[in-house]
Amino acid sequence: MRNQQSGSFANVGFIHKDLHNYIQAERKIEMKDGDTEYALAYLCAKADANPYFFYKYDKDQENRLGKLFWADSRSRLDYAAFGDVLVFDTTYKTNAYNKPFVIFIGVNNHFETTIFAYNLLVDETIATYTWVLQKLLETMDNKRPVSVLIDGDMAMSEAIQKVFPNAKHRLCNWHMHRNAKRNVQVDEFEGHFKHLMDLDANEVVFEEAWSKMVRKYGLQNNKWVSDTYNNKGMWAQSYLRGYFFAGMKSSQRCEGMHAFFNECLK
Repeated sequence: MRNQQSGSFANVGFIHKDLHNYIQAERKIEMKDGDTEYALAYLCAKADANPYFFYKYDKDQENRLGKLFWADSRSRLDYAAFGDVLVFDTTYKTNAYNKPFVIFIGVNNHFETTIFAYNLLVDETIATYTWVLQKLLETMDNKRPVSVLIDGDMAMSEAIQKVFPNAKHRLCNWHMHRNAKRNVQVDEFEGHFKHLMDLDANEVVFEEAWSKMVRKYGLQNNKWVSDTYNNKGMWAQSYLRGYFFAGMKSSQRCEGMHAFFNECLK
């Protein structure tokens, strides 16, 4: 073996990372223009074998695959039973084409993650997300979610308001907490803000506590704080009391699914 001839793996001159990079490069070389046809043929075969399997796609002006949506029979049955709360995260792009890969998920009666649908998108515009949500309705017999929880993507937020105007909209606590840390670099603010996010009190109590916090840290002119306050109805527990989110406050279940799919999407 090469490592025995060289004395050790360290002397081979071709380490594990080099092998990984080589394989990835070869995979990209192997990708032909026909890979889209192969993918669609696969989905078509699934639909032929199971009439309850659903997929839709569209093409751009150059006849290239633009958006791809699919849901299997189990996902459709789960959505019929548990689709009152819809959760998704739009930040996953670790596939070969660097396309946004969006998973619609929820939880079942055992509080276990269940997948409702999958989307491979061309971009992250309002028009694209509107198409995706419309396909979800088409797939799920026009059943609309009661509540929607997202990561804070503004294009998706606009699309939700357009397609699901009556759904209660919530922003992910984890993303809000991260943004607070990034935008307000003041000692102790991060923890104070998190406390107000989770404050299970009436709106009057929240307003008093918020004003006190802003004065304490001198944030009266901070744009992020002002903009965040204006959207309080989408993240403050005091303004979300009485709305059903199946016990969820963040989209981190999507992050867990992304880690799983990372092993498959090459």
